[in-house]
Formats: sequence, structure tokens, C-alpha cells
Amino acid sequence: RLSGHVRSNEQKQAALTLGMAIRATIVLLLSIAIATIFQAETVARVAFFGAAFTAEQFYDLGRILSIGLLCLPFQGLVVLFGTAFVSYDRTGLLVIVSLVMLLVMTSLGLFLSAKWGINGLMLAYVLTQVTGALLLTLILLFIIGRQPIVIALRRPLRSILLPGVVCLSISYIFRETGFWGPPALILSVGAFLAVHVVSDLTNFKKIINGQN
Repeated sequence: RLSGHVRSNEQKQAALTLGMAIRATIVLLLSIAIATIFQAETVARVAFFGAAFTAEQFYDLGRILSIGLLCLPFQGLVVLFGTAFVSYDRTGLLVIVSLVMLLVMTSLGLFLSAKWGINGLMLAYVLTQVTGALLLTLILLFIIGRQPIVIALRRPLRSILLPGVVCLSISYIFRETGFWGPPALILSVGAFLAVHVVSDLTNFKKIINGQN
């Protein structure tokens, strides 16, 4: 859809489509990341069900997973921006950013893994994804302007911060009360999405209807 708008020189529709895609990526992946922060060890136990791991090993796996989850929204943006850059025929810039990310991962991976082992390596991966997302965002601003970012981050306190706080609080309560597993994750993510929509319903309808 984005490629079609770009080829037809429909810049306004292209910006709207990309902005909505960025917003959806941030909201969905951020809700999953936040909901899983206090459930990381549980997710590790489900993922490795039947494995002969000790309680300490499952704890370590949960800690590694919780670090990795931090980059989920940024990783999603990197993938999305990759598609956008192809649509705008800017693959050369995409290759350059990919090389920068490889350099960051290699250098930070060696340094941080030497200090903190596998946890340091996972942290290096997170920082690499953050670097890639930020670089691609800056280049995107230069190529097509700020409209997609404005659409994606409109009213961030209502659309992102408030749902994040609610989701994090619910996830923490679930962990402290021993309520865990897929039901807890689904309810936490659902709370984020519900607050995101309800707290700014007018703006949500405006975006869905294709109005800037």
C-alpha cells in the first residue's frame, strides 16, 4: 500500500499510511514488551517446558529475556523502516545503516560480553536495535519530513505513557498475586490497547478515518 502511494506521488497518503504503521508497531510491540517484563521467567519456563533446567537457570533465562524484550519496539521499527526505505527507493541508505548496526553489534558485543557474559551480549543487541531505529528515523525525517512521526506519536502522554503505566502496574500485580501464563499476558496487553484507544478516542477515530 505504501509503495503504491509513493509510485502514484500521493505524498499525503503515503505519510499517513507510514505514520499509522509506525504507531501500530510501537503500540503493539511496546504493549507486549511491557506486559512480559514481570513475566519473563514464566515465559522462559513455558518456552523451555520439559527442559532439565534448574530454578536458577530459569531465573537466568528470564533475566536474559527481560533484557531482550526492551528492544522489541525498536526491532519492529527497524523492520518497518526497511520496508519503507525500499518503497522510497532508498536501499543504499538502508545498506549503510545495516553496516553501522553490524559495527555497533560487533564492538559492543565483544566489550559487554567480556564484562557481563550473555547478559552483556543481549544488552549489546538491544543497543544495536535502538541505534538502528534512531538512525533510520533521522534519515526518514530528512527524506520525507516529520509528518509520519507526528502521526505516530500524536499525544504520547495519553497514547503511550498512560497505557504503559497501566500495563506495567497490572503485570506487576499479576506477578505478586501468582497469576501468570498466557492469560496474564493477554490481559496485560489488552489493558494497554484498551487504555490506548479509550484515553484518546477522538484522535484514534481521526487516524482510522485517514485524517491528519
